[in-house]
Amino acid sequence: MSGTDRNQEYVREFTYHAWANDLWVAAAPNLPFADQANDILRHIAMAQNRWLGRCWNEDEQAPEEPDTAAWLSATNARWREFIAMADIEAFINWEREGKVMYLTLEDIVRQLINHGNYHRGELRGLCRAHGVEEFPETDFARYVMQIEN
Repeated sequence: MSGTDRNQEYVREFTYHAWANDLWVAAAPNLPFADQANDILRHIAMAQNRWLGRCWNEDEQAPEEPDTAAWLSATNARWREFIAMADIEAFINWEREGKVMYLTLEDIVRQLINHGNYHRGELRGLCRAHGVEEFPETDFARYVMQIEN
């Protein structure tokens, strides 16, 4: 698969990621653990923001009091734009605790998608623990069947 084809595949995966985040953002205020759910969603946005800053070699700052839905939407849109035009095989480096770290952009995108899936699974587990039976179903297959077909 060429770099351009892989870029488009990762744009697709990030579109799924945004869809799944949006479903949880809509559900979060109605959950018995709404504050905790919002914190988890903000954590997803913070990670996306931090990694985007590393890719741009900028210090990405979180808004003072961000609206979680708007922040996630904005970072997801910026990621899709960046992935569409970037070299997916490029190495991104940053410094952490005095040590230079690096990953390919492709590895970073995979990290963000997996990170989001992990934390949305955490939200699902919290629903089960709180006796909430109705919550967003955000499996990739469901996205493909509902949105892409």
